Formats: sequence, structure tokens, C-alpha cells
Amino acid sequence: MASRTEITQERIINYIATQRIPVGGRLPPEKTVAALCGVSMITARRALADLEANNVITRIHGRGTFVKLDLQATPSLGKLLFISIGKTSEGRHSKIFDAVEQKSLQRGCRLDFIKVGSSPETSVMEKLDTCKGIILYGWVNAEWVDYIAGLGIPAVAVSSDDFNGRIRVVSYDYGKITRQILDQLFALGAKNIGMPIWSGSQYPQDKLRLTAYRNFMVSHDLIQREENLLSKQADPVHYYQIIGDFLSKRQHPLDAIILPGTDIYINMLNFLLENPHVKHPLIGVSLLNHATYQLEHAMLSRTVCAIPEHEISEILVETLFNSRAKTTRISTHLLYKGKTVA
Repeated sequence: MASRTEITQERIINYIATQRIPVGGRLPPEKTVAALCGVSMITARRALADLEANNVITRIHGRGTFVKLDLQATPSLGKLLFISIGKTSEGRHSKIFDAVEQKSLQRGCRLDFIKVGSSPETSVMEKLDTCKGIILYGWVNAEWVDYIAGLGIPAVAVSSDDFNGRIRVVSYDYGKITRQILDQLFALGAKNIGMPIWSGSQYPQDKLRLTAYRNFMVSHDLIQREENLLSKQADPVHYYQIIGDFLSKRQHPLDAIILPGTDIYINMLNFLLENPHVKHPLIGVSLLNHATYQLEHAMLSRTVCAIPEHEISEILVETLFNSRAKTTRISTHLLYKGKTVA
């Protein structure tokens, strides 16, 4: 597995190549390089030092960092493009991006990133030079699938829709996962269960989760309260405030809460740690990678986790390069207090 410093070196090389910085051209200051690469200043300096040792760059005290190797004349690696669609929390160096980047490097490909809206954007065309494959993540819809399918570049989408086979798909059964988590929370005594998802969401994964939630509440004769769902779409940038209000500004304290993903889960943990006076409900959460489970393991004493049996990053890259694969469904298992739930 590549180290953080090695990945940062790849990101700097990719930046030089994509920005077409010539020999003798100046790189941004170290602080800017660190921000561009999503790493600390220490890691950025280590990466720059290694690149200088390999004669890729040269650093002149008091003047800056300059390109020494002509990367435009050097045979470059291929590239995969990670397209994050809509109001998702997946940024340039989010956990899922970092994990996919690791697998891409093992395949001899750099991973580039672009954040886009819900409708196709021509800005994607600027990213297609040497592109060997495309990964669609987030609010994947038919418009984007049609657009990407028309480019003739291998592509894979993370979605609950198979799009009639027009694109390779990696899929979770979001409805089934939600029902499994709810069953376990109920078995642990939860009755007033909330889910911080907008009740009117048109996002396919949210619709599956909401349907499973509503059917569960009806089948168990549980009260469905308006305050147990969000009144508007959640913006990932404001997850901390949203989850804080959801827990504290309510008439009926929650017995349990079911969370749709990793980032809102981490924001909730932070809020609970910083606000010990707020009741700590049972938590049910779908974690899309093992790394997060390991990172947050100390907090899992009151948490039911749906953990994928295989890393999504590996499945995405393997599906992308496997021309025979159309739809790959990821199965999950439940964990409570570190033990698998039957």
C-alpha cells in the first residue's frame, strides 16, 4: 500500500502535468500545495523533498519551487476520473476518494476529481485527456449516465439503479440495509426512531431508505413524528449543525437514530462528545468502508453498524476494468458491540 507521502508525490506530479507547468515554471507555495493535495504541511514538505531528490523539482531558498523534469515529454500514467455529483460530502480527498486512489495507483492510473451539479457539465471534457475510466459517485441520475455512456470511455456508477445496463453499476441494497438496522434497533428496545433524511428527497438511495423506514414504523405500530425526519434537504457542509439541532431541538427525545452515511455519523459523534448533556441515542449507521469502522471503533458500544463485506474502492476499480461485469451488488453484515448480528 502506498504511503501518504507517496500519494502526495503522485498528486503533485499530476498537478504539474494537468496544469502544464513547463521546466523552470514555479509551483505554488508549500501551504497551497498542501491544500491542493489535502495533506498537512509536514507531508507536503516530505513529498516535495522526495521529488527534489528524484530531480523532478528543484527548490531555491528565498525564491520558491520550480519544475526540473519535463513531464510533458515523459510518458504519463493513465488516469481515472472520479465525478462527484450533486450535494454529497465526498470531496477531493474524502475517505472514499483516498481509498479509490490507492486502488487506481496499483493499476498504474492516477485519480483525478471533479465536483459537478445534477445535470451534465461540459467541464468534464477538460478532464478526459488520457482518461482510461470514469467513476460516478453521489447523486447519479439518468442524465449523467446517458452523457457518460456516450463518451465511449469505460465507466462505473455507484447507484441503486441499474440504468438498463447502459453503464456498469456497483450497488448496495439500501432498503434491505435500512430494514436490518431498524430490526436490530427495535430488538434493543428502541421505539422513537429518527432518520435525518429530508422527507421529500428525490435522491434514489434516500427514497429507498425512507420507504423502508415508513414501512417498518407502520408494521410495528410505531408513531411517525414529523420531527423524526428532516424538514429540508441536508447540506453536508452543515452536518454538524443539522445533527445537533435534530438531537436537541425536539419535543420527544430519540431512543435511536439511523444515519445514512459516514460523514453525518462522524459529525454526530463529535456533537455528542462536545455536548454530554444531550441524550445519547442508540445509533444505526451504514458505513461504506472498513477504515471508518476501525477509526470510530471506540464509539461503537451503542451503535449498530452495517459494514460492507468487501471494500467498495476495490470493487469499483475491479468492475471498471472488468468488461464482463454489469452490476455488482455489495452485501453487508451487521455489527453490534464488535460482534456480528445474525
